[in-house]
Amino acid sequence: MGKIMMGQGKDAITLTNEIADEKRQAFGYNMLYYMADNGATITVDGKDLPLDKDELYVISQDGGVMNLTKPDLDPEWFGPDKEGGHKPENFTISNMCRDYSVVNFGPETSSYEKGCDMFNFMIQGIDKSVTINYPQDDDMKQIVINGRPVHLGMTKGDGEFCTERFNRDWFKETLPEDDFSAAVASIPETGSELGR
Repeated sequence: MGKIMMGQGKDAITLTNEIADEKRQAFGYNMLYYMADNGATITVDGKDLPLDKDELYVISQDGGVMNLTKPDLDPEWFGPDKEGGHKPENFTISNMCRDYSVVNFGPETSSYEKGCDMFNFMIQGIDKSVTINYPQDDDMKQIVINGRPVHLGMTKGDGEFCTERFNRDWFKETLPEDDFSAAVASIPETGSELGR
């Protein structure tokens, strides 16, 4: 189990709930890193603070030893070959705020599954002490209040809302080493290996 923190030692701020799977810990780290990179701030115990991407860590415990790690950044979102601009077929997440403004605050992905992961991380994962503010139109919009998004949904690149797949066990599950998607990706184009 691990959680994402900002800072180290006694002054560290807990940002997320416990996440069982290491890949999903890294996913949550990347989500928060992306928001920090785009100017998000947090409010904790009434204090407004910058969300500092350089101070984000995954903290986990292994046999009584506390480990502090910085997972690799997702090449789709941060790599040298990332494609800029909105694409109608891509997925992201959006939040309707209390003033009815819609804020697109997630990175774009071509994968529906990854879009659902973004949704599940944000809907269940933020610690209840944390409020997240995200910049839009020269204003800071509250997209998460005390650990809960105001009104979260998954959208396509053209702004159209689409149906996401909610997984109440997203934080408790441990993914297999070689998941189904990796197995499918390894199948030759001829499909001749399907029977093996």
